[in-house]
Amino acid sequence: MYLMGDDGVMVHDHIFGNALLLGTKLDFETELFKGYYFLRLHDINPHDDNCEKHSEYTAYFEGKKWFYQLVIQGQFKSEDLTFADLVMGDIYERP
Repeated sequence: MYLMGDDGVMVHDHIFGNALLLGTKLDFETELFKGYYFLRLHDINPHDDNCEKHSEYTAYFEGKKWFYQLVIQGQFKSEDLTFADLVMGDIYERP
């Protein structure tokens, strides 16, 4: 799996085009939002030098049926936008 930011997303302290780290808080900014995100995916093997964190990473999901953890925190740059304006969703192949 390879996860990267879109052209309109600036991830601080990150080289555009490189894979984004999982299980790490990353500051990002878009035209409308500034904040951070933190993403963990279940059953992912690390591809980077962050292997010592992997046991802590996988322990989070132990005994749970969750597929991921996603945390997004920050603020909109325009007062016209609120969290109620945000729409997110998932698509799954199986029930």
